[in-house]
Amino acid sequence: MLTRRLFQCLQGKPVQSNSFTFDHVFDTKSTSSQIFDTMAREIVDSVMGGIHGTIFAYGQTSSGKTHTMQVLTRESIRYCLMALFAT
Repeated sequence: MLTRRLFQCLQGKPVQSNSFTFDHVFDTKSTSSQIFDTMAREIVDSVMGGIHGTIFAYGQTSSGKTHTMQVLTRESIRYCLMALFAT
């Protein structure tokens, strides 16, 4: 079944465009630590202070979401343990 947008496009009719906003974009040279420091550290700090937090990955299939989230989880645990034992 064709979507309405695809059907309009095939008919040569203008299709409504969308715009997206990103908090941050990382390139292939970004390290796990850079991603954690930029995107997750503040959330982990809040969780350590008793506030609920969520880190959500959204993107195209096979774009690396699961790998990124697994690394962020490991980094988060390591960071939490370091913060706990530093106090």
